Amino acid sequence: MLRHAPRQSALYDTKYGEGFNLQREVYPRAAWVVAQANKALDAKCGASKEGACARWVLVLPPWCQVVHWWSGPEQVPWSAFFDSQALESSKVPLIEFKEYVRLVGGQKVDLAVAYETEQLAKDKDSLTGRIGKFVGWADSLGKCKTKYSQPPEFQKLPNGDLQVVYAGHCEGGIATKELRCAGLDGPWPQGVVDMVTSLDPQVESVLLKSYDYLLSPDNEELDALGLRESMLFSKEIRKHGDQFISSALKGQKYLAAHCRRTDSLRAREKSTPDAANVAAKLNAALVETGLQQVFIATDAPEDLRTALMEQVNARVVFYDEANGAADLDHKGKQ
Repeated sequence: MLRHAPRQSALYDTKYGEGFNLQREVYPRAAWVVAQANKALDAKCGASKEGACARWVLVLPPWCQVVHWWSGPEQVPWSAFFDSQALESSKVPLIEFKEYVRLVGGQKVDLAVAYETEQLAKDKDSLTGRIGKFVGWADSLGKCKTKYSQPPEFQKLPNGDLQVVYAGHCEGGIATKELRCAGLDGPWPQGVVDMVTSLDPQVESVLLKSYDYLLSPDNEELDALGLRESMLFSKEIRKHGDQFISSALKGQKYLAAHCRRTDSLRAREKSTPDAANVAAKLNAALVETGLQQVFIATDAPEDLRTALMEQVNARVVFYDEANGAADLDHKGKQ
């Protein structure tokens, strides 16, 4: 996407097991960090963009082994699902991971960072490099271990580098010479900005692991940068969606619902609603809206789909072969 090699690259990923929608929502959060880091460089360096004044670019993580898709570790770029021109339209410079790999000569970064947002903030005296909401670096990676999370998985390579698990256990992972534990003063994104802007100028690329836990800035700030608007689905997906609405839904208004089953049922068996409860909610919404048909996006098995068709008081449509769904080349495009 960028025509010139970036001098400083910010990479991120989410914890393994997160679905498509959450991973999609993390992109503008990470992009905001890049925007703020570049804003600080603008104030410090003016027009100069050389050396320590080089601006940051966001590197989009590939899609690998995403929940619900049952996909493999192959690296799928964002351009497979999103409109590249729309992604480039935001005020934050970004590139795909495959382009980054081409520019730097491999799947590698100078520094990979795990973080902790509670305990380390209470032990600031043991940390180094504190600035703002970044409370400093811990003296060991183990300090990032908590009751709910573990430090990133990695293995040592023959040359001494560390191969860190990247994104959805993508093929090849990502190599780094250094893996550190950062302390943040709470799950606020400003802590990441302060950490990034405090890095030694020799660090030209940094990977922020499991960024999904950190909070999002206000939507107004994201929209001022054009980030949410930039996540426009690809022309191919939009075309198939329009065709499905025209054919299966007859081009008429419809109620849309997302019914999660497989992973939700395993994780929250007692609180996941059954078909009767789902149907009751949909029937109430149908009465309120006066609509006569409902589209349900779901990974539910056939028995639940049948039950919903029997219990919902309107025409029920799923994205499936029976309703003329296109046979797309990747599960994630459905």
